[in-house]
Amino acid sequence: MSQPELRQDPITGIWVIVSEGRGDRPDKFARPNGHVTLPNHDPKCYFCPGNEHLTPPEVEAYRDSNNSSVWWTRTVPNKFPALSLEARADQNLLIKDGMFIRTGGYGNHEVIIEDPLHNRDIPERPSDLIREMWWMLRDRLTYNHSKGLENVVVFKNKGEEAGASAEHPHSQLAASFTHLQQLSKEIEGSQRYFSLDNFMDKKRQCVYCDMVHQELEKGVRIIAENPYFIAFLPFASRVPFETWLVPRNHKSDYTLITSEEATSLADVTKKVFQKLRGVLKDFDYNMVLHSTPLNTGVQESYHYHIEIIPRTTKIAGFELGAGTYINTISPERAALHLNSYR
Repeated sequence: MSQPELRQDPITGIWVIVSEGRGDRPDKFARPNGHVTLPNHDPKCYFCPGNEHLTPPEVEAYRDSNNSSVWWTRTVPNKFPALSLEARADQNLLIKDGMFIRTGGYGNHEVIIEDPLHNRDIPERPSDLIREMWWMLRDRLTYNHSKGLENVVVFKNKGEEAGASAEHPHSQLAASFTHLQQLSKEIEGSQRYFSLDNFMDKKRQCVYCDMVHQELEKGVRIIAENPYFIAFLPFASRVPFETWLVPRNHKSDYTLITSEEATSLADVTKKVFQKLRGVLKDFDYNMVLHSTPLNTGVQESYHYHIEIIPRTTKIAGFELGAGTYINTISPERAALHLNSYR
């Protein structure tokens, strides 16, 4: 099977991507002796400056207008894509195989190289470069929408425990025509909350807006804030130190972020990661942007947000069997630890 495809579980209806080419990715890096100090530049790294020829041709880059060889953020096609624009052109065609259903793995899979330095992740990065990372993601979402790919997940895997296959700081964007199960659950839940008449004696309102208001009122789980964003540990945190970055004002589609908001988001992002680094040291993590499908316009009931999941614990049999997480520290206590680092 050369091209990726999607297969639907006949019991749950959940789609699974089967992409054998992903197995050809570079070996995950190992840290047998704990933390390893990385160099600013690795001559063997295909994301480092000078090695641009080792990646597929870039699709977008922010470069120095006076010196085109100098860049600070690049986007390239994923060399080992989970989804492919070369898959079935008739992407909406479902193929039945008895009780099973499959379809072509049509979509797009990109890598956003966030920083030219090999060893500079978010806590050490200047805020203006963090801002460029967030703005690049906005540009790439807009581009994929123009290609008719409306269901997009943007994620960052940092470290072996988080599933990263390269040490150089990068994010990924995967765009598909199929609905994303986790996002669909969030949208359904937010619509259900929005439809409750006179819930808490309030008018209909976005659940995320209500969450922002309550977190600001209580203050016990907030770890960073500014005029446009707040960062807090959610009430039902799944893992220790799980953190959400949420805009104060209602906005469902991330592509509508303004330049001023992107600068504000960068400021909050840096503060959050500095606090997480202060408590967790050199930690592995996943970071995911949750935004509405790109064809839905402004949604009253949904609110885009960013989730940071430190990989301090492992998912084991209970989580897989029960579908319920066990968190070993309350978000209130975790917030106290984080707020000790100013």
